[in-house]
Amino acid sequence: MTIITFISIWFVFALVGGWRFYAWKNESRQGITLDERNETFGARNFEIRMRTLDFVLINFLTGNFLYIFFSFDMARKLKKQYPGAGFMPFVVLLGIALMMWNAIFLFASYDFMLRSVAENAFDSALLMNELSSFIFTSVTVTDLVILLLVSISSKRYIERWLEAEGLACPMNIVLCLIFPVFYQYHCIRNAEERHKKIGG
Repeated sequence: MTIITFISIWFVFALVGGWRFYAWKNESRQGITLDERNETFGARNFEIRMRTLDFVLINFLTGNFLYIFFSFDMARKLKKQYPGAGFMPFVVLLGIALMMWNAIFLFASYDFMLRSVAENAFDSALLMNELSSFIFTSVTVTDLVILLLVSISSKRYIERWLEAEGLACPMNIVLCLIFPVFYQYHCIRNAEERHKKIGG
């Protein structure tokens, strides 16, 4: 590991740690207690206590693991609350499986192309490059469609749940498409604040 790599990793961890400390101090100044955080809609129903920016930064550090975990957990809890959302956990798992398959396929195709070039079989390498690009793009687009389907579908059920809890607040369909799952996390985490802002 070079010194530049070490400094970069240290800087990212310091950024996350610093932000978390700042957020904690800010809540302390406002007199927000742990009990109050545990009584929010997000904490009670989705076990969400982490701020949205913390979620984004830590997800970056975990290589999207947190994103995948929350997507499936959200889908599972929506299914439990609303049986009509029963398809969502399966769709999320399908998206995860396609993402993993795409990564494995990409590594395998690169390995094949490198061996072909080493053996001077350039025609095979070019053919594999074209084929792998087509397959990789097709699976990536399919994965994106699945992600957007989950995002749009979850919007309806989250809004119904918030309304049932007396925290009715519409979700922005454009933000569901631009920031899928991240936006859902934000709306669940800040349900009470968003409800107050619309005069609830």
